[in-house]
Amino acid sequence: MTYFLDTNICIYLLKGTSPALTKRLLRTIPMDVKIPSIVYAELLAGAKASGSPEKSIEAIKAFVSQFEIVPFDETGAEAYGRIRAGLLAAGVKGGPNDMIVVATALSRGGVIVTNNEKDFLRFAGVQTENWTRRASPHSPYSTKV
Repeated sequence: MTYFLDTNICIYLLKGTSPALTKRLLRTIPMDVKIPSIVYAELLAGAKASGSPEKSIEAIKAFVSQFEIVPFDETGAEAYGRIRAGLLAAGVKGGPNDMIVVATALSRGGVIVTNNEKDFLRFAGVQTENWTRRASPHSPYSTKV
């Protein structure tokens, strides 16, 4: 399985605020974890707006160097077009960055790891997992839409 980290998950990992998330990531094969290029862009934008941009950017670059940054390419663009057209036809709004994350993951058969599953509910066919929660037999991580 290929996992695509959403921005909020990367921030939790950078800050070390979720032991469950860190534990789950450590159980995952590093080459199975990817970062969409738009997520990297969002992280850098946040760092540049922070109180200590140089330190934040350095931490982000060290963090993302552990994973493949997946570009928004032609395959992702085609998925984005289908997703956006479907949302427009249904009269549903969708944030452009979320659509790019979804298009990147869907075009590569991956799962989005996020703490904001509700943000992705409007996208048909997307699969999400929330690694910040502890798993239980009655509450699995995965949410299929």
